[in-house]
Amino acid sequence: MSDYDDGLYVSNDTILDWAAHTVDSYVATAVYRLDATFGEGYAKANPALVAGYVHVLRLHCKELDELWNGEDGIMSALNTLPQEECNRVLKHLMHLRTS
Repeated sequence: MSDYDDGLYVSNDTILDWAAHTVDSYVATAVYRLDATFGEGYAKANPALVAGYVHVLRLHCKELDELWNGEDGIMSALNTLPQEECNRVLKHLMHLRTS
């Protein structure tokens, strides 16, 4: 178990499952997009291009994570707001995410 006050605990196996799912998702996205753009089977015939596409997806997600969670990120800014205002902004952000 974790020593965190909130009681949150995630096992190493769960983290590895999430990581594997993420990689699977990146590869599936790369194959889908490359085949949709260049024709069926293009991704399979060009595995180096799939690897490059996956690398770019990973970098993009890392940048988004930094934007959200970084020292000067969105969460840091939200933490400076009164709770009611923070909730209003988060509600709006969730609406944008689902629209």
